[in-house]
Order: sequence, then structure tokens, then C-alpha cells
Amino acid sequence: MKKQTIINLLVLITLVLSLFASAQVQGPVAADPGTSNGGGNGQTKDKITQKDRDMAAARALQEGALNPLMVDTAVMAMPMPGAAPHYFSHPNYANTSWPVISGAVIPVGNQLIDRTYATDFAAGILVGELAPVFVVIPAALPDGLLQSFEVWNQAAPGASPFPSAGNVFHAYVLRPTVNPNEFTVVFDSGLLTMPALADPAVSEVASFGVANLAVQAGDQIAFYGQGVPVDTGSGADFFSYPASQPLQDTNIVLGSADYPAFPQARTYSFGAQVVDLSGQNPVITGGIRKFVDTLPGVGSTTANEMGQYISVAVSDPNAYTGSDYYEIAVVEYQKKFHPDIPATTLRGYVQLSTAAVPGQQFPLMNPDGSPILMPDGVTQALAVEPPQYLGTAIIADKDVPVRIKFYN
Repeated sequence: MKKQTIINLLVLITLVLSLFASAQVQGPVAADPGTSNGGGNGQTKDKITQKDRDMAAARALQEGALNPLMVDTAVMAMPMPGAAPHYFSHPNYANTSWPVISGAVIPVGNQLIDRTYATDFAAGILVGELAPVFVVIPAALPDGLLQSFEVWNQAAPGASPFPSAGNVFHAYVLRPTVNPNEFTVVFDSGLLTMPALADPAVSEVASFGVANLAVQAGDQIAFYGQGVPVDTGSGADFFSYPASQPLQDTNIVLGSADYPAFPQARTYSFGAQVVDLSGQNPVITGGIRKFVDTLPGVGSTTANEMGQYISVAVSDPNAYTGSDYYEIAVVEYQKKFHPDIPATTLRGYVQLSTAAVPGQQFPLMNPDGSPILMPDGVTQALAVEPPQYLGTAIIADKDVPVRIKFYN
């Protein structure tokens, strides 16, 4: 009994080992990727997928192959800072970096010119002393950064007893509150002195720099003191005399007992330079803006922001019975493809005006401004519509012949 058990156990072990060995050699035989399976062995070649191709390309790059998107640096000229890179002598604006959009520095305030009076001259106030004169310029500042206060340093005294130079004043930024005629004094320059002129006989701008003071839309500039040229009888500047001296971070009310309105129209040569961050005066550097224009549509009613559209030809059905007839010319013209880059010279098709299809009778011109003439060398060529990129499209009808007369 024990002998039979041992024999059965050996048979079972042998069977298990044979099954394990068989499993190690089962499965499809790997095909040689460089040969076909035409030998009649019944095997089919594995299909190469896009993933396989991508992996092969990646391995090739890893092993040192040159990416086809790379070009010879001798061909691709390096741009100047902020310029578009050049490929094959043409600027490639599409591959430029995102632009930097900032604000332009703009003047705010009154014109800086000689006026009837080189300065106010309050009673008993000498040159170099602070006069109780307070003036608010009505022009509103934009959202931005104040760069400087600007004052006209008038050489000739005019009707004043002395010129501008040597007089002193404070410059302010005022912010309106919700209450009528009330302002918060958000900035006080401190005491400023009108400088001596480079040439005592020649007036010039005196600029008092400010280190990027943030201002808000609606803020106004003002000054307290004298030395600023003034015309009387016209203007909208608020003039207060005698006035209290404003204090920064406090509120003042124009027309109050501290700031009485003097009943006389005045215009002072006082202003400011501001970096305008409102978006009304943008400065764009370092590339072109992306996605600023919509795509042109078909027909003039679908023009985009730059006036671009795909023009559609208008047929003359009477020139040839049963046919649509067009007169088309090939012309050279210029178009802008982006508001930040210059116009591009193009050659394209345009429909010519005829007696049957006059259209706009748009005069066709060469890029140099000279007229495009008809073959007689005299007649100005006229178009149904101005030349448009990808125009003129001809929309044909089924079973209706199209006849075209081309002019080059």
C-alpha cells in the first residue's frame, strides 16, 4: 500500500513538472520586424501603430537626431531686444513672446506757456515766502502713476512785480469724496522752489519728479503758494485767497471758510506727467498681442475689427444667356493682418466694375500709390469692392455655367 502511494505521488509530480515546462514555451513566436510572413507558417505581422511611430521618433531624438522644427542659426537671425525673430529674411511675428502692455506717459493739466502774470503776488509776501494762495486744476487724472508736477518757469514778470524763479509752493494730489466739493489730501509734495533759469531771459519747464505715486481716476492736482504763471478773465481753475494750507490725509471743502472761492476766472501754467494705466493710452512692447481680432467672415456685413472680410463676387446673368459672367483682375495691394504690425504687400483677385455690375467703383492703386490702369493704359481700374485677402469668392449654382474674363 505504501509502495503504491509512493508511485502515485511520483506520477503526480511528473505530471505537474511537465505542465509547467509546457507553459514556458506556449504563446506566439515573436516575428522578425524586418521580414514578411510569406513563408506559409501561418503567422501574421504585428501592425505598427501611431504610438510606435511616436516612440521611434522619440528614440531618434534621444540618440541625437535634429528636430525638424529646428533651423540653422545662420538662417535664423537673432532679433534685436523686443523685435520679432527673422526666418528666411522675413519677421515671424507669430513666434514672438507675449507682449508687455504698459501705459503711456501723458500730460494732465493746463498748457505750460507764458501768461499775463508770471506769478501771483499776495500782499506783503516776498519772493521765497509761502503765499496763502490755493489753486485746484479741474482736469482729472487717470488711473496710473504720477511721475512729476510740471510748472512753467516764466522769465518775464509780465504784470507781476517779479518772475517765477525763487518763489515757493506745495503741490498736492486731491481725491474727491462722496460729498460735494470735498476732497481728501492724499499727497503733499512739501515745499518746492521754482529754480533759477538756465538763461534768465528764456522761460522753461520746471519739473518736480515724483516716484511713481499711485493715483486714481478722478484725482486732481493742486498747489498752495505762488510762482506759477496765470491768466485772468478765462479758465476753470479753482482759486482760493486767502486760503488755509492743506494738510495731508485730511479732508478739505472748496468754497468753505478755509478755502473761499475767489470770484475770478483763472488759468495757471500748472500740470503733471502721469503713466496712464487706464488702458486708454497703451504702450505695447516685445511682440504682438494674441487673439485681438475676430476672424473675417464672408461678405462685407461680416467684417472684423480691421475691416477684413472675404468678398463675394456679384454675377452678371445677362452678358451670356444662361451663364453667370464675371470680370476678375489680379492686382497687387496691401493689407494689415494685425493692428500691431505693418501692412503686408499681397497679390490677389478682385472683381472689376462694369456697367452691369458697378459696385462701389473703388479705385485700384498700386502699393506705391500709383493708379492701376486698364489695358488701354489710360482708364483707371475700378473694383466692385476693395481687394480683400482670400477674395474674391465666386458662389456658383448647380447647372449654371460660369464665365470669367481675367485681367492681369
